[in-house]
Amino acid sequence: MENQPPSSNIRIYFFVFITLTIITAVEVLLTTFSLPRQTTNIAFLTFSLAKVSLVAAFFMHLRSDAKLYTYIFLLPTVMFVLFAFLTIAS
Repeated sequence: MENQPPSSNIRIYFFVFITLTIITAVEVLLTTFSLPRQTTNIAFLTFSLAKVSLVAAFFMHLRSDAKLYTYIFLLPTVMFVLFAFLTIAS
């Protein structure tokens, strides 16, 4: 990724920025509906995980780093998601 021309990086970062903006807008819009609490919790956890993944992959450069760093990042993330869904289910 470092060998790409700067204009290509700008496009990627802009696309990620737009995607994060859209996800945030959907989250804000979701608060206006009166959905069951479990549904909104699962939706917010899913959207948050997507946003964290995008930020880590592109802005923290996990996408182009060694795979070990990706696994170090993923292990607590998977554990958190598992814990969150188990907490919601009970």
